[in-house]
Amino acid sequence: MEWARDFYGTTGEWWAAAEARITERDDRRVETIARFCRRPRARVLELGSGYGTTAVATALAGYAVTAVELTGRADRTSQVLADVGAPPDLLTLCRGDFYQVDLPGRFDVVTYWNGFGIGDDTDQRRLLRRIRHDWLA
Repeated sequence: MEWARDFYGTTGEWWAAAEARITERDDRRVETIARFCRRPRARVLELGSGYGTTAVATALAGYAVTAVELTGRADRTSQVLADVGAPPDLLTLCRGDFYQVDLPGRFDVVTYWNGFGIGDDTDQRRLLRRIRHDWLA
């Protein structure tokens, strides 16, 4: 996992000015959540939230969002919130490794939008077990 922290942290510094903004991709992801979860104020856990653009868009749509991000990309989430005029406490941001982070409660929805190349098959199975047993309501 160390390579992921270094790679995504470094590229996050390079690309933040261009990427740390809500786009149609984020809106489509929120639409996907709405299509599968029709509960108002549902609790959403976003793993690997990056700059927080999808997490912010999801929170703006009325969901109670907890976002987990390993790298310094998470530091841009407050700017994304500010850019759309949202309060800094609109969502809960946890900086850490989602293989180890301890989160309170369960969630109606767990998302992991772009996890390509993170961990091997054993890691992926371990993550799926965490989602099933620890997080998903």
